[in-house]
Amino acid sequence: MTYATASERQARVTELATNHGTARGSWVVDGTTGERWIRDLLRKYEDGDPEAFDLEPAPLSGEWADEPTPNTVYAEIGMSAEDIDRDDPTGQLMTDYEIAFSEAFWAEVTRSAVAAFGTQILPTD
Repeated sequence: MTYATASERQARVTELATNHGTARGSWVVDGTTGERWIRDLLRKYEDGDPEAFDLEPAPLSGEWADEPTPNTVYAEIGMSAEDIDRDDPTGQLMTDYEIAFSEAFWAEVTRSAVAAFGTQILPTD
């Protein structure tokens, strides 16, 4: 499907990134995740510690066969090379993708941690 307007493209990019970030975030907490490890991770995330962010995968690396790249995201929203040059020359849509991915990733990590360990897992001041 082609998304004709800038707002339609933006909405679709955000949707794709949110779905991808949520899926990848769901891999962090599983039946073998220790409570202390996840508590430390959430504290580091809240504090902006780079060590926490090292856990977050690069959303557009294409590292795995089914992982998106900028080209596959542009193709998903129906943008040709000419469209990209004309409508997104600075790559803002990909920046927006990365931001939405990150927000969804950490929201899912937090949601999964609370589901597994309860709200006491959340950092407190």
